[in-house]
Amino acid sequence: MNINLFSSLPLWAIFLLTVAMIFSSVYVGLWIGNRSRKKSPPGEKPPIGTVVASLFGLLAFMLALTFNATASRFDARKQLLLDEVNAIGTAYLRADFLESADKNLSKKLLLNYVQVRANALSETITIQEVISRSEAIQKELWSIAKTYPKGDVKGPLTNSYIVSLNEIFDLHTSRVTVGLLYQIHPMVWLTLILVSSFSMSVIGFQFGYDGGRRASLCLVLATTFSLVLLLIVDLDRPAAGMITVDQSPMVALLHSIQPP
Repeated sequence: MNINLFSSLPLWAIFLLTVAMIFSSVYVGLWIGNRSRKKSPPGEKPPIGTVVASLFGLLAFMLALTFNATASRFDARKQLLLDEVNAIGTAYLRADFLESADKNLSKKLLLNYVQVRANALSETITIQEVISRSEAIQKELWSIAKTYPKGDVKGPLTNSYIVSLNEIFDLHTSRVTVGLLYQIHPMVWLTLILVSSFSMSVIGFQFGYDGGRRASLCLVLATTFSLVLLLIVDLDRPAAGMITVDQSPMVALLHSIQPP
């Protein structure tokens, strides 16, 4: 997992830091713009508007690119959850093809597996504990499945159950990879911060060169940008924040397979 500022700090801290950074950048630009205006000959005005338009175009492009990347991964996490629910449900039904003792034990293990997965975002259990428990149950399920040879009289049926187990294992790996390993790289965050600071400084320079401080407008600009960045950071966090993948399909599966 990429350990960086945006994955280690709480969201409220990131929001406050971003507001302070953007407001400071604009205010520094204001100060430089005021000083430049006083020192410049009357009637002379640098082409600030062209620079502002170019920098904000680049900033908008980077924000859109980063948002699309996080939104795509968020959609991928939702689809992987739905695929996993379907795979577990299928394996639970196909466990009936096993011998009686193996069938009962496998269904019990699958029930425990769903219980663990349904509590993935619970505050009482960490993501690493969910992964460890899930993989331990997977080993138990596989130890039962591998006792059935291909020459068994129920070979085709038990083979379909094993195929379902393999799909469950593959989806677990995909969810861990997409959810925990695939995040925005720290260099992307650093570049986005630098481009944002330069862009806000230049627009502050324009404000100052045109006259007036306009501190309230600077605060509005800083707050608006910080909210957009906060949304991107939140989407990039699979197990924390305000925007998380709804676990309702897994919970519904848990209720459907629980014994009365």
